[in-house]
Amino acid sequence: MRVIARKRITSGGRVRCNACYAIIPKGTRYETQTVTDETHLWSWKTCPECEKMTVDVCGSLYFSDDGVTDLDYAYWAEDHPDDPRAQDYNKRRHHATTTN
Repeated sequence: MRVIARKRITSGGRVRCNACYAIIPKGTRYETQTVTDETHLWSWKTCPECEKMTVDVCGSLYFSDDGVTDLDYAYWAEDHPDDPRAQDYNKRRHHATTTN
């Protein structure tokens, strides 16, 4: 996996974070990456709240050669139940996956 572009843009309110599935509110700045595995090309969007966890998630044992995924964030949060970032992540993900 290779990041070929990274930029910060402003949400129009119709984009979801790939890590927690929450809608990134209109007007919120967030990071988007264009990623390739040399066969496929895709974008990865991260809300500001998930960005706060990214270094820990990527530095954990969950990170694979396939790059970080939404499951890596979920596993990290599961293994760090006392961390406020993990608690907030679980709330965002639960809300996003149980409502429209």
